[in-house]
Amino acid sequence: MPSPEVKTACAAAAQEIRTRGWSRGKMINDAGAVCCTGALAIALGGVIATDPNWPKVGRPTVPQLQVYNDCQAEILVQLQGLGYVTVPHWNDHSRRTKAEVLAILDGIANP
Repeated sequence: MPSPEVKTACAAAAQEIRTRGWSRGKMINDAGAVCCTGALAIALGGVIATDPNWPKVGRPTVPQLQVYNDCQAEILVQLQGLGYVTVPHWNDHSRRTKAEVLAILDGIANP
């Protein structure tokens, strides 16, 4: 069962994707759309991403990093058995859809 912090972060990440749009291949694209991990980074204060296009706000706190990692771990639990080893690997798959990404985040936020 995901922690309250993970549920909150996943709900906020889903909202970021709904608001900004969803992207594949970059944490944030030129139009401002975000991938799953980019949305999680924004949900946790926008300070976690390492993409060179990302606006660096500062260093993440240890609790932010822990929730970020816990969110990714929970997503991978949901994808168990499908062959994905990282969240970006799953998000960036050529057949992935925005609806699938939102379904995972929403499912974690509201199990």
